[in-house]
Amino acid sequence: MKLYLQTVIESVLDIGTNKGLIDRLGLSVPFKKKNVHHCIWEKPGPGWLKLDCDGALNDQGAGYGGLVRNEDGSLRL
Repeated sequence: MKLYLQTVIESVLDIGTNKGLIDRLGLSVPFKKKNVHHCIWEKPGPGWLKLDCDGALNDQGAGYGGLVRNEDGSLRL
C-alpha cells in the first residue's frame, strides 16, 4: 500500500493535517503551498448598499457572517 501511494501521489497541500498523515504513513511527497488571494473592498455606487459575506469551515465546525455598507464604507443594518 505504501509503495502504491508513493507512486500515485504527486503532491499534497501544505497543511498540518496532511503533513501529519504523510508522516504517519512514512511517505515522501512534495508539499505545495496554499494559494493566497488578497482582496480589497470595492465600494458600491452612490445610493447602493453592498453585502459582504464570508464563511469558514474546519473539523471543529463552521461559521459565517456578513456586513452591509454604503458607498462611504459606513455600516448599515
